[in-house]
Amino acid sequence: MRIRFDNKEISKLASDLNGAGRRAESRCKTIVKRTSNGTVTAAQRVVPVDTGALKNSIHSDLAPDGLGFEAGSELGYSGWVEFGTTRMAPQPYMVPSFEAQVAAAMPAFTAATDPWPSARNG
Repeated sequence: MRIRFDNKEISKLASDLNGAGRRAESRCKTIVKRTSNGTVTAAQRVVPVDTGALKNSIHSDLAPDGLGFEAGSELGYSGWVEFGTTRMAPQPYMVPSFEAQVAAAMPAFTAATDPWPSARNG
């Protein structure tokens, strides 16, 4: 009796997984960029406006690898508005905007990192 092991299918699987990783990374970078932009837009919609300086200063910076971002304002008083002071109630605008955008992006991240989406849908 002879048993023959053919590694063609395993090689194809390894190739598929490698390609899935590259596709997933590309898709995730797109989602991160969209989430970054959405966070800025959402925060600018709800931030309290007096002179408009705080609203206009809200921006985001993507991480060098494109898989993360920072969003906010570099104005010295931006944190006081967000979190309040002993004399002023908080008026959150960044944290709720970020949380809403991330929650909305989670299904897209799940779909983007599924190596075999068609196998799960049919």
